[in-house]
Amino acid sequence: MTNFEKIKAMTVGKMTDWIEKQNNQDLDDWESLGCYHCVNYGTHHYNPRECGDCEWFSGIRSWLEREAE
Repeated sequence: MTNFEKIKAMTVGKMTDWIEKQNNQDLDDWESLGCYHCVNYGTHHYNPRECGDCEWFSGIRSWLEREAE
């Protein structure tokens, strides 16, 4: 199952929780696909060494096509 298929299969409640975790870094269980620098400063456009493992840097499309964990 890819990450895209996993997202499509989510209930509205699970999708809401997932979106909240992506966007609210004040949560204890924040798990954004983007690193702190990309989410807050957009540094992925200027300094790839700072966040080379960040999903926003490597591409959301490739993440969606990858097998889900």
